[in-house]
Amino acid sequence: MVNDAKGMFISYRRDESAGYAGRIADRFTEHFGKDRVFRDIDSIEPGLDFVEAIESAVGSSEVMLAVIGKNWLTATDAAGRERLQDPYDYVRMEIAAALQRNLRVVPVLVQGAVMPSTDELPDDLAPLTRRNAFELHDSSWDDDVRRLISALERVLEHRKAQAYSSVPDETKLLVTQEVEPARPAGNRFDRYRARKWGIRILKVVLLLAALWVIYTIIVQFLIYVLGI
Repeated sequence: MVNDAKGMFISYRRDESAGYAGRIADRFTEHFGKDRVFRDIDSIEPGLDFVEAIESAVGSSEVMLAVIGKNWLTATDAAGRERLQDPYDYVRMEIAAALQRNLRVVPVLVQGAVMPSTDELPDDLAPLTRRNAFELHDSSWDDDVRRLISALERVLEHRKAQAYSSVPDETKLLVTQEVEPARPAGNRFDRYRARKWGIRILKVVLLLAALWVIYTIIVQFLIYVLGI
């Protein structure tokens, strides 16, 4: 029903397109890494609340892939009611949550499916019809998936750039500016020792100058007294 992980969330209807979602998830995991792909059957730990786990995964995602097969729109429950008309239908909740959070939602059409019209969807899913869809064909699956991966890489890079551009300039400076390396402790010690010795030499010079002045005064006094 879903697949994502801190990056991509794959929404699918299990009894209709689980095989397609699994193939997509395998390729995405191989390319992007397991921690960037969420899929309910693989990613939710035993005992966790399914709805809470899905909401958390949607909230931590940047992209949602809504896998749409031929029966996605008309799928019914055991009582014969259309699932998408049920406010608590998992697929509906997943996609509605992503649309409300303004995630990049990509309708992925499989089995030759076509995009539903606005009047065929509940109100909270109506914005999905304005999202550009991506078709995956069985006959060109590998090439189609490669093109989808390339497109998502551009989306993720763009989102990353947007996130960085929203960081205050002061914070950017802290991240990007070069910090002057700390001076070695030995250099500080050498400067202190040189300054200390400089002061000592200055004191000696001043003392010698004072002694010379005193000596000169004494000599002049003796010459005056003795009349030399």
